[in-house]
Amino acid sequence: MSFKDWDEDRVRQHNEEVRRKRFGKSNGSSEIAKNESIRDDAAEEQDHAPKPLPQVVIRFTHYVRRLADSDAYIGKWWTDGIVEAGILFDDSPEYVQETRHRQVKIEQWQEEKTIIELIEATA
Repeated sequence: MSFKDWDEDRVRQHNEEVRRKRFGKSNGSSEIAKNESIRDDAAEEQDHAPKPLPQVVIRFTHYVRRLADSDAYIGKWWTDGIVEAGILFDDSPEYVQETRHRQVKIEQWQEEKTIIELIEATA
Protein backbone atom coordinates (compact mmCIF):
# COMPACT_ATOMS: atom_id res chain seq x y z
CA MET A 1 0.00 0.00 0.00
CA SER A 2 1.24 3.45 -0.85
CA PHE A 3 0.86 6.46 1.46
CA LYS A 4 -0.78 8.38 -1.37
CA ASP A 5 -3.67 5.88 -1.24
CA TRP A 6 -4.63 7.16 2.22
CA ASP A 7 -7.56 9.54 2.30
CA GLU A 8 -7.64 12.57 4.57
CA ASP A 9 -9.73 10.86 7.27
CA ARG A 10 -7.36 7.90 7.47
CA VAL A 11 -4.34 10.20 7.79
CA ARG A 12 -6.10 12.20 10.52
CA GLN A 13 -7.07 9.00 12.35
CA HIS A 14 -3.53 7.63 12.06
CA ASN A 15 -2.02 10.87 13.38
CA GLU A 16 -4.41 10.90 16.34
CA GLU A 17 -3.58 7.27 17.17
CA VAL A 18 0.15 8.03 17.03
CA ARG A 19 -0.31 11.02 19.36
CA ARG A 20 -2.23 8.89 21.84
CA LYS A 21 0.41 6.16 21.81
CA ARG A 22 3.34 8.56 22.08
CA PHE A 23 1.93 11.20 24.41
CA GLY A 24 -1.16 9.62 25.94
CA LYS A 25 -3.40 12.44 24.74
CA SER A 26 -5.30 13.76 21.76
CA ASN A 27 -4.41 16.84 19.74
CA GLY A 28 -6.95 18.91 21.67
CA SER A 29 -9.39 19.39 18.83
CA SER A 30 -12.89 20.01 20.17
CA GLU A 31 -14.46 17.50 17.80
CA ILE A 32 -12.12 14.76 18.95
CA ALA A 33 -12.55 15.69 22.62
CA LYS A 34 -16.36 15.57 22.31
CA ASN A 35 -16.24 12.17 20.68
CA GLU A 36 -13.72 10.54 23.03
CA SER A 37 -15.94 7.51 23.73
CA ILE A 38 -16.77 7.06 20.04
CA ARG A 39 -13.07 7.12 19.15
CA ASP A 40 -12.26 4.60 21.88
CA ASP A 41 -14.99 2.25 20.64
CA ALA A 42 -13.77 2.56 17.07
CA ALA A 43 -10.16 1.92 18.08
CA GLU A 44 -11.22 -1.38 19.61
CA GLU A 45 -12.62 -2.56 16.31
CA GLN A 46 -9.82 -3.90 14.17
CA ASP A 47 -11.40 -2.68 10.92
CA HIS A 48 -11.42 0.95 12.04
CA ALA A 49 -8.09 1.11 13.82
CA PRO A 50 -5.33 2.67 11.74
CA LYS A 51 -2.81 0.20 10.46
CA PRO A 52 0.83 0.96 11.30
CA LEU A 53 2.85 2.46 8.51
CA PRO A 54 5.18 0.01 6.79
CA GLN A 55 8.91 0.30 7.20
CA VAL A 56 10.18 3.14 5.03
CA VAL A 57 13.26 4.52 3.34
CA ILE A 58 13.57 8.28 3.82
CA ARG A 59 15.12 9.97 0.80
CA PHE A 60 16.29 13.58 1.03
CA THR A 61 17.04 15.36 -2.23
CA HIS A 62 18.82 18.68 -1.67
CA TYR A 63 18.66 21.15 -4.56
CA VAL A 64 21.57 23.49 -3.88
CA ARG A 65 23.58 26.13 -5.72
CA ARG A 66 26.83 24.96 -4.16
CA LEU A 67 27.49 21.28 -3.49
CA ALA A 68 28.50 20.39 0.08
CA ASP A 69 30.69 17.62 1.45
CA SER A 70 29.07 14.21 1.36
CA ASP A 71 28.69 14.16 5.15
CA ALA A 72 27.35 17.72 5.44
CA TYR A 73 23.66 16.86 5.48
CA ILE A 74 22.21 15.44 8.66
CA GLY A 75 18.56 14.47 8.39
CA LYS A 76 18.01 14.10 12.16
CA TRP A 77 16.06 17.35 12.54
CA TRP A 78 13.89 16.61 9.52
CA THR A 79 13.31 13.03 10.63
CA ASP A 80 12.37 14.21 14.13
CA GLY A 81 9.90 16.63 12.51
CA ILE A 82 8.32 13.79 10.53
CA VAL A 83 7.88 11.84 13.78
CA GLU A 84 6.58 14.89 15.66
CA ALA A 85 4.03 15.52 12.89
CA GLY A 86 2.75 11.97 13.39
CA ILE A 87 3.66 10.75 9.92
CA LEU A 88 5.92 8.08 11.42
CA PHE A 89 5.53 6.56 14.87
CA ASP A 90 9.28 6.51 15.51
CA ASP A 91 12.55 6.93 13.63
CA SER A 92 14.04 3.70 14.98
CA PRO A 93 15.25 0.94 12.62
CA GLU A 94 11.92 -0.82 13.20
CA TYR A 95 10.21 1.95 11.21
CA VAL A 96 13.03 3.43 9.10
CA GLN A 97 15.09 0.97 7.08
CA GLU A 98 17.43 3.53 5.56
CA THR A 99 18.00 7.27 5.17
CA ARG A 100 19.49 8.57 1.91
CA HIS A 101 20.79 11.99 0.96
CA ARG A 102 21.38 13.22 -2.58
CA GLN A 103 22.48 16.61 -3.87
CA VAL A 104 21.42 18.20 -7.14
CA LYS A 105 23.33 21.26 -8.29
CA ILE A 106 21.05 24.05 -9.48
CA GLU A 107 21.65 27.33 -11.24
CA GLN A 108 22.24 30.53 -9.28
CA TRP A 109 18.79 31.92 -10.13
CA GLN A 110 16.93 28.77 -8.99
CA GLU A 111 15.51 28.38 -5.50
CA GLU A 112 17.27 26.02 -3.10
CA LYS A 113 15.01 23.40 -1.55
CA THR A 114 14.98 19.97 0.02
CA ILE A 115 12.48 17.32 -1.04
CA ILE A 116 11.73 14.58 1.51
CA GLU A 117 10.24 11.32 0.23
CA LEU A 118 8.99 8.39 2.31
CA ILE A 119 9.27 5.26 0.22
CA GLU A 120 7.85 1.95 1.33
CA ALA A 121 10.84 -0.30 2.06
CA THR A 122 11.27 -3.54 0.22
CA ALA A 123 12.37 -6.69 2.01
